[in-house]
Amino acid sequence: MLGTNGGGFFGTNSAHPFENPTPLSNRLEMSAIFLIPAGLTVTLGQLTGSPRHGWAVFAAMSILWFAGVLTCYWAESQPNPLLNGVDQHVSVEQAGGNMEGKEVRIGIANSALFATVTTGASCGAVNAMHDSFMPLGGMVPMINILLGEIGFGGVGAGLHAPAHATVRCALGHHVQRADHHLVNSSRAARRKVSPFVCGGHAAAQSADLRCGQHHCAIHRH
Repeated sequence: MLGTNGGGFFGTNSAHPFENPTPLSNRLEMSAIFLIPAGLTVTLGQLTGSPRHGWAVFAAMSILWFAGVLTCYWAESQPNPLLNGVDQHVSVEQAGGNMEGKEVRIGIANSALFATVTTGASCGAVNAMHDSFMPLGGMVPMINILLGEIGFGGVGAGLHAPAHATVRCALGHHVQRADHHLVNSSRAARRKVSPFVCGGHAAAQSADLRCGQHHCAIHRH
């Protein structure tokens, strides 16, 4: 988890009690996923000579991630409208909401939190099945993936997505400070390449989805 390598020995990953047995282990796994990516924002501030810039990037990524957590949790805590006549409300006997694809011992809150953490940091670990989420709940992990994990990003190279997003924001606001490390004239090539890098990632994801749909269509026929 510390290297956001994801996966595990068991097929169900962090949903397996041998790999993720307690709430403490669940919290440690999520902390390990974000530990290095979050620390790299401080490194960014130190390398650029502007610690405030590093904290600004950290704050921006935290806001995006927190918004995803709230959206995913709210969507998953709602009853499934397709299950008419089924009691899906919270009680002493059941967790309520959409529990499909989730471990009862983990619950909705920790499942939504883990899903947002792992897809916000390019990690492949899961403790619930994302394809069993409600439409809005599953939208959050999908958006995180399609945007290139800009909520903290992965270890090392994963920080490139937030960095390119920072470049685009700086250019969009016409920042003209000569001492700004992201928009000065010595980095003109980087500014030109940034839109292609970010757009290329989304295009590759869309192409992969299209290929998957075409493959399924062939097998159905």
